[in-house]
Amino acid sequence: MSFWDKITGNDKNREDELREFAFQNQLDFSTSNDEGLIAQLSEFKLFKYGIRKTIKGNLFNKDIYENKYLFDYHYTISTGNSSRKFSQTVRLFDSKKLGIPEFRLQPERFMTMISEWFVKKDIDFHTDEEFSEMFHLTGEYESVIRTYFDEEVRRLCKHNKKFHIAASNYYLCIYIQNKILKKEELRAFYKLTNIIYELFVIQSNKHRV
Repeated sequence: MSFWDKITGNDKNREDELREFAFQNQLDFSTSNDEGLIAQLSEFKLFKYGIRKTIKGNLFNKDIYENKYLFDYHYTISTGNSSRKFSQTVRLFDSKKLGIPEFRLQPERFMTMISEWFVKKDIDFHTDEEFSEMFHLTGEYESVIRTYFDEEVRRLCKHNKKFHIAASNYYLCIYIQNKILKKEELRAFYKLTNIIYELFVIQSNKHRV
């Protein structure tokens, strides 16, 4: 919690918003920083770098097959004499119903185009140039990854062009870089990420056959 949040009460207001959302959607709610979960996700770029890594307002439901989370994640990048804090609302699925090859989707930017030239090849869809121009998609198993990004998933992504999506085996992580979603945005984000998850479950089941 920043000094300014303590003074203004913003942190308490956010906790109340998340607690209310949890109640409305029959989710469990915790205010504890889940350091174990952060460590568990350390292979994802979002959770790999930085200091003062903190989960605030963790909403979740769990059963023997799937764990679903919604939380605000904060971390700080320090470079010499300066530092910058990043905060974003994250949707995370840890599910045995998934079996996804590792991939990363992010909005296309100048630096992602540079990386394509020198390091990582962007997976383009020649039948969907709009999607390919909007997003940078990378992963080792290109042919399998393409099956997960079918027409419906690409359509959902195009309507949410700031989405970052990362996945590996049982894990699926969706967020907008450095954006805490407001109360009125949470419901749409929650429903949309549920849809993407269910579509990926369908594809995972197809690959198990």
